[in-house]
Amino acid sequence: MLSYVTTSCSASKISSCKKYRADEMIDYTTTDVTQKLIENGLIYNLIIGNIGLTPSNLFTAAHKFLLSTSKFIQVGESTSLATLRIFISRILLPRILGGGSSKFKLFSTRNSRGDLGRIARWVLEGKVKVLVEQVFEYEDAPNAIELLKKGRSASKIIVHVTNK
Repeated sequence: MLSYVTTSCSASKISSCKKYRADEMIDYTTTDVTQKLIENGLIYNLIIGNIGLTPSNLFTAAHKFLLSTSKFIQVGESTSLATLRIFISRILLPRILGGGSSKFKLFSTRNSRGDLGRIARWVLEGKVKVLVEQVFEYEDAPNAIELLKKGRSASKIIVHVTNK
């Protein structure tokens, strides 16, 4: 199966995106991601939103770059009344009233044995690759939290809780 992968990232993450075979990288710090996707045309089979709800107009403009039979998938997001309102509007609000016209799906896991076990199987089967940015020992956990709070991590931050 041939695919063309476009991703958005900051300039400092472009080499990582190339390493994982993205064909086109849009630097969101200098380029309007939604506008660039619109300029690319109706070529995308799938949009996956991994970074919260930004850019805010990505879903409502998706009909301009996402093929009509395709989906817009939002992966997780913090739980709040504001995000719940946005998700409900993405699912129920028609385009004529300011909503989007693309099929919207929210993908989220629960911290349940079943969901986490399924993800662990995918990792073991090689279907999911875990990208690790940095590993901290337990006594350095405050440094891990500070790194996480910066909101610029492109991969996982690991804290060893026990010695093995």
